[in-house]
Amino acid sequence: MSLASLLAGQLRGGSAFLRGSPGEIEELFGSPAPRLPDGLTGADGVERLFVEVAPSLREGFSRWLGAAARGIAAGEPGGAAAAATPLRDAEAAYLERLAQCLRDVHAADRRQGLDNLFWLAHSREIAEEIERLCAGPAAAPALRYRLHPLIAGLLRRSETQSRAAQSRSQRLVLDFRVGEGVSGALVGAIIDDQLSLTEADPRAFDPARVLVPRNPRFRIGAAAFAEIRDLLRAAAARALAGGRRPVLQALAPADPADLPGAGAPPEAWDRWVYADPVREALLRDPDGALAALHGSRALRQETAPGTTLGELLEDFAEVTRCLRRAEAIWLLRRALAVESRGLDRPETRELFQEGSLFRFGCPSAIQSGVRTATILFADIRGFTRASEGPVSEGELAQELYEIFDPAAFIVRRFGGSVDAYLGDGFMATFAGSAPAAENALAAVRTAVALQQVIGRLRRQGRTNFRIGISLHCGRVSVARFFRDERTVQTTYIGRQVNVAGRLSSSAGDPASVAGGPGARCVGDVAVDGSGNLVNHGIAVSGALLAALAPLVVGEPFREGGVEGTRWYDPELCLWLHFGYAGDARFRGLEATVPVYGLVAAPPAPATGA
Repeated sequence: MSLASLLAGQLRGGSAFLRGSPGEIEELFGSPAPRLPDGLTGADGVERLFVEVAPSLREGFSRWLGAAARGIAAGEPGGAAAAATPLRDAEAAYLERLAQCLRDVHAADRRQGLDNLFWLAHSREIAEEIERLCAGPAAAPALRYRLHPLIAGLLRRSETQSRAAQSRSQRLVLDFRVGEGVSGALVGAIIDDQLSLTEADPRAFDPARVLVPRNPRFRIGAAAFAEIRDLLRAAAARALAGGRRPVLQALAPADPADLPGAGAPPEAWDRWVYADPVREALLRDPDGALAALHGSRALRQETAPGTTLGELLEDFAEVTRCLRRAEAIWLLRRALAVESRGLDRPETRELFQEGSLFRFGCPSAIQSGVRTATILFADIRGFTRASEGPVSEGELAQELYEIFDPAAFIVRRFGGSVDAYLGDGFMATFAGSAPAAENALAAVRTAVALQQVIGRLRRQGRTNFRIGISLHCGRVSVARFFRDERTVQTTYIGRQVNVAGRLSSSAGDPASVAGGPGARCVGDVAVDGSGNLVNHGIAVSGALLAALAPLVVGEPFREGGVEGTRWYDPELCLWLHFGYAGDARFRGLEATVPVYGLVAAPPAPATGA
């Protein structure tokens, strides 16, 4: 999952500092943007990630935090104490748990972004513990900011400690698993920017509270920050009203409806003046913000001797970048649904079994490697025979393009992905964030649309081939194989994938089978009396038909010796008939596989009175 897509769902409620522009994630976290695992899309269309963090991690941090705060209050240098103090003991215990958790994360992660997800989840717990500690009336106002360097150093040591426990060969394997070009900017922002850990809600940022003299993270003072901010707000409003071209160009990606109007409060401009492109455009205007900044008496009073205006502006920009990243992190944390009851609840257990719950620091695996998927195989009939005839390789490839190019588009249109091309066929999977029944229905619609395309190509004389399609649903294992230092191939393996492949492969002609003893034929799918399958149409397993049951209500039908179930599909505007073709037998499989032929038909025309 991309950070941008997860963040987009959270930005629907508005933001204080983020513009929501297409390139903003790269602007804040670099390119390529940090990764996150795939989540689930709810009924509201918003993506969420389900996470559980072992309570021992939070408890360990809470004990360390309390000891560190007491050390600071007692005036101990840096909050540290002698080796035998409670602080040192709490630190060692927490570091051991955290380093072990990170080792588990790194061992399980195959370029999914599990480390980013873990730090989002655990840092939310850290921020909540800091807020709880510093919310009391007796807490020192700057305590949270004095604690941050200790916390950042502790979290960084955990990364070092987790790697130090591995051998050189293990670290080489880990580095290859991580891959080249993988961004650590999200974790860096969480740990080092301060605001993500010390502010319960960064949108309520108050310079007078944060930019205090005893905050070692930021050099600019509260008064200087507020003066620059106020002058930039006023300059932006004047530039927009006066049609200043450089500023308008910087604002061009924005929806005009999002720009503050004439009566908008001053803080409405923060989303724009905190953005690097807009701020830089304002500062390039010699008669606008720059002139006001040079003439500000308040800034002259707040600027330390020897500090230039340029240095002060860079300090201002550093705070605004941290603010924007902190809001992004805060919104990403809101997209996490944190579970804390283990796998006792059926809903939580189902999430884990389908690979949608990530468990950090827990005894079981971080993520289940098995889930329910719908597998579609498509195989071109007669291609092998054609390739052995008087036809060039280029002509064969061109004919495959005619079929596979629109097929890939159709698979994607219905939410699937082409897993692999297999010479004269391909395998597609439907196992995304939707429930199993929705994935099964999407695969059915894909198969019907594919056959429609092949029929149209045949009528236009662009191909003579037919295609056999099989659909099967079952539990599969997720495998993520490394192609090289940058890319990963995700595929599904296991017995159910083999069954789906067997349902697509066949030899012979359904019409010739149909006349045999004990044979049944539904459309272009036939099963003879011995259980041999011939599929030139769409063969659907009984397991897939059962998977559809929670989503669609079919009606039984019996026509021309064929019986089964059918329903009208509003997406395709077709009646879908699933006629029972028989129990197929395959070599190597003990049990037979119930097979249904899928035939699509338009609604009967209405008759006049």
